[in-house]
Amino acid sequence: MPALSDTSILIPVRFDSSGRVRNLKVVLRFLLAHVQAPILLCEEDKKPHAREFLPEFLDRIGYLFLETDAPYFHKTRCLNHLARAAHTPYLLSHDTDVLVPPSKYATAHALLERGADMVFPYDGLCLTVSGEQIARIWADNTLDHLSAESCPLHAPRLFGGCVFLRRRAFMEAGMENENFRSWGGEDDERVTRFGRLGFRAARIAGPLFHLEHPRPPEHIGTGNPFYAENEREYQKVLAMPPEALRAYVATWPWVQEMKKEAREDA
Repeated sequence: MPALSDTSILIPVRFDSSGRVRNLKVVLRFLLAHVQAPILLCEEDKKPHAREFLPEFLDRIGYLFLETDAPYFHKTRCLNHLARAAHTPYLLSHDTDVLVPPSKYATAHALLERGADMVFPYDGLCLTVSGEQIARIWADNTLDHLSAESCPLHAPRLFGGCVFLRRRAFMEAGMENENFRSWGGEDDERVTRFGRLGFRAARIAGPLFHLEHPRPPEHIGTGNPFYAENEREYQKVLAMPPEALRAYVATWPWVQEMKKEAREDA
């Protein structure tokens, strides 16, 4: 079992379907069995549901709740609250529905120790895990039966889902960009911004496994009502030279709040 006690695993969630609940249970059970690291879960919704859906896990993980009336899931906001609540030098931003073999977590962590600021424990390729295969993961708690031959393509090149981060670099780079709402573009923006600001990213070989679940069209891609706004934000960041980008990041309210907290704690 990889010993990653210096790494906080950050999982943002909104319980929007039974498939989401099932997948999160699979992910939590797998991580608790195979990765020795503190896990922090942040739920965002009108009222908390974690105690109802995850009673067998809540005494083994940290839990935050953010109340909101917003009809969309503000994942970037959740991740920033989790990062500010964590006190380890390294972070692992982890979706509710992805997994990689335990050895990949250990390899990615080692790259952080060697000086990388952001590490993807996969090479960009993301494969879909079917409901039948998810049931088998739950039964034996391994990914040994999964392969490129048994899992269809989900996406050829991703920059999210499962990302190791040096916490100090993450804070200096502005954390997650909360101008992104719902899903779409936030992962590409983050890796672009990190690179523009001089932080080092790395990947390791092997795919990311995505556990299938219902995907409401209004939540993703061009179906997301915030798609156009998210795309404009990404293009804005993409067009900025480093100094202009640093100045822009300094104006973000969540960055200013983070700096205020740091001054008060000093």
